[in-house]
Amino acid sequence: MFAYSFGNPTDEWNSKKLNSPLPCPYGVKCTKDNCIGVHPGEEGTKRKYFPGRNVPHKLTGNMVYQQPCVRLVGNDKYDIPAYYKRRTQKLSWPEWCKAQQQESIPTPKQLIDLMLPGWTPPSISHPIFKGNFPVTKIIEHFHYKDALGQIDDIFAYRSNIESHNPLNRDSAYMYMISLSRRFPPSYHLYPQLLQADFLLGSQLTALHLAEDSAMEKARTGDKIFARVTTLLAEVEPITREKGHWVEGFSAAKATGMIMEMLYSDPDPVEFEADIARALHHDDFLKFMVADCLVTCSQAKA
Repeated sequence: MFAYSFGNPTDEWNSKKLNSPLPCPYGVKCTKDNCIGVHPGEEGTKRKYFPGRNVPHKLTGNMVYQQPCVRLVGNDKYDIPAYYKRRTQKLSWPEWCKAQQQESIPTPKQLIDLMLPGWTPPSISHPIFKGNFPVTKIIEHFHYKDALGQIDDIFAYRSNIESHNPLNRDSAYMYMISLSRRFPPSYHLYPQLLQADFLLGSQLTALHLAEDSAMEKARTGDKIFARVTTLLAEVEPITREKGHWVEGFSAAKATGMIMEMLYSDPDPVEFEADIARALHHDDFLKFMVADCLVTCSQAKA
């Protein structure tokens, strides 16, 4: 939401005598004419300290002393930060963005970095998805500036989270994290904010789908392990008596091999069918366990 931070206001380079450009306090909301603050996209690459020096006067050519100062700089002397270009033309930041045909308008990714610094999609296990997560922490997580104006939404969010419905969980989170919701549709960066929302949603969905899949796989593994344990208790004595048992073969070993076979099937339809058979059909599971035992026997031979 703001161009950047220069740390503590008492930092040496921020002193008024060095006349350093500083971030505009209104950030992306600024509409002030010829604003002296720095906005997103205007920063250049860094700030640089210039010690006091004698320079020729632009009109007379006489040497005059220039006080020490701090300035924005680019990659080289030809790379002039947009801040100075805008100030030379005496434009507001929205006017500058429009004049540059969006060249200086932040990308959706930049908007996310500016308005939600440090944000990464939270895991399903993150406390933000717990109904008792403190209100102050919710405000901090979503980077709300107007906390009082969000109180009703915060309590509605906690109510939705407590339903334990994954669809409610993610839709409630996306409503709260939405950047476009924080500005009117007439705002000049509104299209970029909508794109930023889409980017936020796609990252959250990708993570949660992967986590949901991993949890479902773990639950399937637990169920198969329980069934294999029961099965081996029945067949191990018989198999040992016939001399076909392999030392070291166990329910955990068999379950790992079965899970690897099941989850290596590229056909999603066949995969789902095999999972159902392994969980509900004894003969199919016996066949898979026998196959695992033979594989282990051949490996030891």
